[in-house]
Amino acid sequence: MAKFRILNIVIVFMFCAVTAASAEEDVISGNMLLQENPDSARAASEAFEAPKPIISKYGHVTASNTIQDVLSHPAFKGFSQFILPVAQNPEKIADMPLSAISKIMPYHNYISPTETVASINYLIDESNKGRQIFYYIYDGTEGSDDILDEEDEADKAAALENTGLFFCRGKPNAPFALLLAGGYSYIASIHEGFPLARRLIKAGFNVFVLHYRMGSMKLGNEDLAKAITFIFKHADELEVDTNGYSIWGGASGASMASYIGHYGPSFFDGDVTDKPVAMILEYPVGFHYKLGDPPTFIVVGYDDYIANPQLLKAAVNTMNAEGGLGVFKGIGKVGHGFGLGVNTRAAGWHNEAISFWEDQIKKFDPDLLYNTISDKEAERAHEIFDQYTEKDENSN
Repeated sequence: MAKFRILNIVIVFMFCAVTAASAEEDVISGNMLLQENPDSARAASEAFEAPKPIISKYGHVTASNTIQDVLSHPAFKGFSQFILPVAQNPEKIADMPLSAISKIMPYHNYISPTETVASINYLIDESNKGRQIFYYIYDGTEGSDDILDEEDEADKAAALENTGLFFCRGKPNAPFALLLAGGYSYIASIHEGFPLARRLIKAGFNVFVLHYRMGSMKLGNEDLAKAITFIFKHADELEVDTNGYSIWGGASGASMASYIGHYGPSFFDGDVTDKPVAMILEYPVGFHYKLGDPPTFIVVGYDDYIANPQLLKAAVNTMNAEGGLGVFKGIGKVGHGFGLGVNTRAAGWHNEAISFWEDQIKKFDPDLLYNTISDKEAERAHEIFDQYTEKDENSN
């Protein structure tokens, strides 16, 4: 019996040590221009109901499985091409193992095979529960003739075939986050979308990960506005609260999100006027404050070679000086495209961002969320986006 008591004491001691070490990993160095919320997002995590036991139908993958294994997985029939960044030449990378997936995301770093596999298996588990995990937002019932005012039939087809939402369910009727991964020439949802979504649902929130048309800020924002419209329209069926929603974007996805913050979804032909209550921007390529922008949290590494951390910090300073609400978090010795920042100094940044969002939900005021830009502003902004589109087309 004495041996068993000693063994139990050792086990308890080891458990406490591991727990303490985990807590230390959540402490991140950075420059905050706003005091963070002392209420931890982990409290919501602990209160979130554990998922029901899974009845196995479709098998899990491992890091040794290939890209083709995911593309042909029966759990993802009809939308598997949106899980991994394989839009260009998928046949050439079909035999690549998931452990080597960083090779097809050149603008991203610190890609974790463990997170990749866990995210894919999460989606498989959701499918095994009988849940719909992907929704096309442009379909025949929406009217393919008028979805975007596109004159080119090829553009209409691209919208129909390449745009949709992954739905990751949190608490029923909780607010939702809409996630936009970056990459520009590819969409890194497997790195910047699904791993973050899994953390947000543990905090109780509902999460959507958008697959949008690549290579055009204008078309991407139209898809984003359509996605917001889709969620609002089907909120009762999806069991999500449209009050207090947030948009999270990485790199080029963060730039897209910022324009929705500037002008609102209706500017991009969406049927919704409500802006998000918070924008969480991960290393945006650029950002400037516009009067009426939602509260904004920006995180970036000081070793970023694409986004400019000093300019982003200055933009947040301007935002706060002119009556807006912004937080800047700069992290030393971290470069571009870190996603969750697993095994880096950035690890845990999302907890601060969740707390920031929760603060804005508590202060939710629908009267502050409407798009009120002038006709002159709208005309000028449309000219800018037309220039983006023309430049994109000429570069192809």
